[in-house]
Amino acid sequence: LPILFEVQADKNPANPAVVSENRRLTYRQLNRQADQIAYQLQQFAIQPGQLIGLHLAPSPEAIIGLWGILKAGCAFVPLDTGYPPDRLQHMLNDTRISVILTTRAGAGSLPPHPAELLYADELPADAPVGNHKQERITPDSLACCLHTSGSTGQPKGVLLEHQALVRHFFSLQHHYRLTPADRILQFASLTHIAGIEQVL
Repeated sequence: LPILFEVQADKNPANPAVVSENRRLTYRQLNRQADQIAYQLQQFAIQPGQLIGLHLAPSPEAIIGLWGILKAGCAFVPLDTGYPPDRLQHMLNDTRISVILTTRAGAGSLPPHPAELLYADELPADAPVGNHKQERITPDSLACCLHTSGSTGQPKGVLLEHQALVRHFFSLQHHYRLTPADRILQFASLTHIAGIEQVL
């Protein structure tokens, strides 16, 4: 996934990648800021495929964070900022996340946990940039962990690999005949596959 994203960023650096109510990011800017996240994550001595919590409200920062985690060679675990503390606690216990990407204000809504925090709103301005591809990522490397609703008991984590997501999204692109001229509305939470479809 990071390689496909970087190819797109290299081909269309000035094209809009993310547009929100009061912010607009080109592919060059999105790639650069995701690289800053990736670099900061790599300072935690992370391992390829390691699960990283993504605890950010719907925003450009959440999309930057998602790509930063993937570019660092890790897998993201979406932790919806609107979830009840009990559900978040279960997800943290289930995944044993050791690093969470959040904001200084948002961290206060997290239940007690031993994970280290990386604040997306306090990144150093001089963080190195440049593509941070992990050469050890393979098609069967872990990309994300999504939790079920828990309607039949406790929520269960579902592990998704890079190859599964790539195949899924290429099939969607083919089915809906998506082109670079199309725009996708981000309306679903990143805790659901539909939300990830709208980003990737």
